[in-house]
Amino acid sequence: MEIDIRAWLEGLGLGEYFFAFEENRVDGQVLAHLTADDLKDIGVTAVGHRRKLLEAIASLGADDQPDEAVAVGAQDPGVIAQKHTGERRQVTVLFADLSGFTRLSSSIDSEEVHELLAVYFEVVDGLIRDFGGTVDKHVGDSVMAVFGAPVSHGNDAERAVRAAVAIQEAMPGISERIGRPLEAHIGIASGEVVASGFGSDSHYTVTGDSVNLAARLTDKALAGDVYVSEIVRRAVGTALAATDMGEISVKGLAVPVRVYSVHGSQNSSDAPPERPFVGRLAETRQFRIALEACEDARQGQLIHIRGDAGIGKTRLTTEFCRLAVDRGFVCHRSQILDFGVGKGQDPVRILVRSLLDLPAAGDLESRQAAMRQTISDGAVSEKSEAHLNDLLDLPQSAESQAMYDAMDNLTRNVGKLQTVVTLARHLSNKRPRLIVFEDLHWAEKIVLQQIAELGRGASDASILIVLTSRIEGDPLGPSWRGQIASTSFMTFDLGPLSPADAMGMAANFVGTANKFARTCIERAAGNPLFLEQLLRSAEETGEFQVPGSIQSIVQARIDRLPIADKAVVQAASVLGQRFTLVALQHLIDDTGYDCSRLTLHQLVREQGEDFLFVHALVRDVIYGSLLRSRRNELHLAAADWFKESDLPLRAEHLEQAGHEGAAEAYRAAAEAQVKSLRLEHARRLAERGLALAVEPSTVFALNAMLGELLRELGEPERSIDAWQKALARHSNQTERSIALLGIAEAMRIVERIDEALALVDEAQPIAEAQDLKDVLMRLHHLRGNLLFPKGDITGCEASHRHSIDLARQIGSAEGEARGLGGLGDAAYVAGRMSTSHDVLSECVEICREHAFGRTEVANAAQICQTKIFRLELREAIKLGKTVIEAARRVGHDRAELNAATACLFAATELNDWSTAEEYGNYVSALGEKLGSVRFSQEAMAFMGVRLNAQGRSAEALSKIRTSIAAARELGFSFGGPRMLGHLSRITKDTNEQDDALAEAEAIIQSGCVGHNQPFFFRDAIEVMLDRGDWNDVSRYADALAAFPPGETLPWSEYYSARARGLTAWEQGARDDEAVATLNRLRDEAQRIGLVSAVPAINRALGIA
Repeated sequence: MEIDIRAWLEGLGLGEYFFAFEENRVDGQVLAHLTADDLKDIGVTAVGHRRKLLEAIASLGADDQPDEAVAVGAQDPGVIAQKHTGERRQVTVLFADLSGFTRLSSSIDSEEVHELLAVYFEVVDGLIRDFGGTVDKHVGDSVMAVFGAPVSHGNDAERAVRAAVAIQEAMPGISERIGRPLEAHIGIASGEVVASGFGSDSHYTVTGDSVNLAARLTDKALAGDVYVSEIVRRAVGTALAATDMGEISVKGLAVPVRVYSVHGSQNSSDAPPERPFVGRLAETRQFRIALEACEDARQGQLIHIRGDAGIGKTRLTTEFCRLAVDRGFVCHRSQILDFGVGKGQDPVRILVRSLLDLPAAGDLESRQAAMRQTISDGAVSEKSEAHLNDLLDLPQSAESQAMYDAMDNLTRNVGKLQTVVTLARHLSNKRPRLIVFEDLHWAEKIVLQQIAELGRGASDASILIVLTSRIEGDPLGPSWRGQIASTSFMTFDLGPLSPADAMGMAANFVGTANKFARTCIERAAGNPLFLEQLLRSAEETGEFQVPGSIQSIVQARIDRLPIADKAVVQAASVLGQRFTLVALQHLIDDTGYDCSRLTLHQLVREQGEDFLFVHALVRDVIYGSLLRSRRNELHLAAADWFKESDLPLRAEHLEQAGHEGAAEAYRAAAEAQVKSLRLEHARRLAERGLALAVEPSTVFALNAMLGELLRELGEPERSIDAWQKALARHSNQTERSIALLGIAEAMRIVERIDEALALVDEAQPIAEAQDLKDVLMRLHHLRGNLLFPKGDITGCEASHRHSIDLARQIGSAEGEARGLGGLGDAAYVAGRMSTSHDVLSECVEICREHAFGRTEVANAAQICQTKIFRLELREAIKLGKTVIEAARRVGHDRAELNAATACLFAATELNDWSTAEEYGNYVSALGEKLGSVRFSQEAMAFMGVRLNAQGRSAEALSKIRTSIAAARELGFSFGGPRMLGHLSRITKDTNEQDDALAEAEAIIQSGCVGHNQPFFFRDAIEVMLDRGDWNDVSRYADALAAFPPGETLPWSEYYSARARGLTAWEQGARDDEAVATLNRLRDEAQRIGLVSAVPAINRALGIA
């Protein structure tokens, strides 16, 4: 009775015993006579399983026909086709033909031909089965056999060759049985095929180039020959004696193939190493020294382990972890994956959760508790709460969100990284730490930067960092190593495993005396992945298995699974190297499934609440076995699973499925990352979507998104390029206007002002015709910003007012805030400081209400400047300090510089010279760092004012003259009159005074920024007071009182009133009213803090 033992066992739910039955040569005939003791010997130890098997055996009956679900003919494995869905497999195909059969069959009758073939097939088929192959079909006198499908053994090429040799050795016996001389010629080839049920009867077979090649080699082989392809020769190595027959042309193949003629098998003990691997003794010794230095001297170090795939990097890091834990270290491992990185699974976030002793998928409550405890313990400061929330994927508080939104991308990344470094250093004070980052060859640039920063932080801490990467694509070159500063760095380049090390590894499986262990060590040739897989197979089956490739080894392991579990592990491979059980359950539509059998078979391992393939190559081989149709189906199911929880992963799976919606999915994923302020990730997603996009609307949307992102990331030229590509693919006038706007916004940053204005002019009528109020709002705002540096204040204000009106019409708070900011700046330039203050304050209030943190800090800094002219000097410094701190948090350098400059100006007016010196140095250094020379020169000018007040007039004069010379080169209308006013007060040369005053008045007459007039007119009044030139005092006082036109300004009101009061006094008006006026002016100066305004009044009143 012919029975498919595997199908029969799996029908009983006992498929795990198939290889035990196969090892003990249990076929259909033996099965009917098995006893309980036989089952025990086979390895069926569970009583329930033995009873179930005995009952099923009894039900077969000697004369009963087996159930169609479990019994098949030897040449028609139809059930296998039903049980095995199609898949890609690495197989070895054998064809065996009788030589001269056509001539022979024509010389004897058909009955004798039938008897001859019956004997031939009986022997050949039996030998094929004995060597683990499957007879695929008989065609005439030809036998086609497959080794490696439906079941792989890991050494299928060798099995096929040995079967061929056995067939040739059996031919004399066959000849003797039939009484005629017979010879066979055989061809063997290996390669990837598609294996599945085929045809109307779903006959299980394989298709692919290797089938054709094996058939053609058979045709080329002479009687008694066995021809094999080069792949077979390479896989089997010296386990066979073969002659190189050179290259031959094969019909159906584009290029010639090299062929070998096999003469027989031989001892393979002299087989050369097939792949390099790792020795461990030297590495572990050096690591122990590093542990000691780290623990005893707080000397951190980075250790880089490099080697080929499968060379043993992961195993070595595991040993390092064991050694570290034995010395009291806490070990943290984080792996970088090339696919399937879900939310919260990037390497730095995994590290943070490990540092806080959180599971990788810890719930929200536990993560929040850990965050609070971390801050409470002082591991990180409260200022880092927003960064820690991000790292733990926690929602931000309203206050934290506003601050976090305001940060630029670089500041957020730096802040998060500093938080990680601070946390690791703090924890290392309690117990030393070993941090492992595996597979750096998959790492993106930002991850490498993060690890470099962590490495710098480990230099004087009890922290060891171990990194692994493949040699090919090693990302840690000289430039990266330069980033880790003085931290010690050591590299281990892993070579082949020594025989002694391999023997030690084998002892952990079956013992070094076991014949299979020695054979596996020889066959593995020092590659630990090969060796481990071979030893596990030997432990389970009692056979050594020689791999032709890693694919064959992994194939052999997954073929030991019950068919249902094999389908499950294939589904798991679609999810990536790491996967969650719930996601897997969704893919297989079985909420009750667990991975116990997969872990039992050493295919996956638990890692926290997730599962991880034991090796990336294991996952790759399993994934590669899927047919495209099945793979696409699973990727679509995975995309469906991630549609709510992880949009980037959803997009990846749609791409892998070849789905037309992948590009749009990447756009949606990028948009979600923008909202989470992960701009770099959003850019990568948008770029990936663009590579796939075909639909014009999607191409446009992705280019537009990329243009916005590049502008925000500080790459305006690339932003322009992206927007121009969007413009080239626009499909309607709405898209055209949006693209023109995008190009113009980026051009403004690189000061291509006139080009940008031309684009705004082109876009505006299009947007008006389409009634695109949101676009028009942005266009008017941009026009205002473009007119600002051109000095067109009227046009600037008008554009911003249009923008604000449109923002209010469409309910855009952000648009309104931006418009108000532009309007406030325009008022400032016109000198209408009170108006500017009020408009900017309204802007800041809207920003606070809606958490527009970055816009808020920029406009708050400008409010500091307006407060000086409102004579709110102490308030200006107080607000300035707050703004500086906020600007640092969000990385707004320009706002920080502007606020610091306001503090410098206010402190100078208060004669608070220590504060003025502090902020003068601050502005000078920050301005130089940012390349903002204008601010640095302003700081130098005010330094001159301070030095003069401190009696260091020569130094003061040098500073003010230097700042004026530099300012002339930059454009004197920004701060020239103010500097010239300072010079007129510092110099004692009346000619220089007169020249400075005249030049300043001329600049004011021709137009300048409105912060010049208040300072200049005040300083000119002081010069004329010193001279006693009461006519010019009155003239300058009148000019100051009239500035700005149309509104009052406390600065102008006070200093003009003081000038008039002192002039009247000196001209003889010394009645009670005049005395009261001067006393009021003195009291007002003292209240405000205008220390320098008081002495002249005191002298007039005769007060010492």
